[in-house]
Amino acid sequence: MTLGVMFLVLSISDGLKSRLAEIVKVFGRVPFFYYLIHLYLIHSLMLIIMFIQGYHWSDLSFEPFRFGRAGEGSGIGLTSVYLVWLSVVALLYPLCKWFSNYKSAHKEKFFLRYL
Repeated sequence: MTLGVMFLVLSISDGLKSRLAEIVKVFGRVPFFYYLIHLYLIHSLMLIIMFIQGYHWSDLSFEPFRFGRAGEGSGIGLTSVYLVWLSVVALLYPLCKWFSNYKSAHKEKFFLRYL
């Protein structure tokens, strides 16, 4: 079901010429670059949030699947998670646009295809 809906949305949106479609295309041109940058940015923000909440470095757990989070009661609510997510996407848009332009202007650098 998920793939069917995705293919329907893809076929409908294929010919769209809107501002939203252009924004999404920027991220689609540099997916691995976005992934790498956002991963480090989100983990850095998580550490900053832990320190703002009063935790110390010794309180953070780096066990498997903990990624430096503190114990129970740490973190932010779902509404704040969505706000952080939108902020990260908006913050990385200019960087991804710049890298997309750089990538298209330097086609001789074959390794840029993978970013």
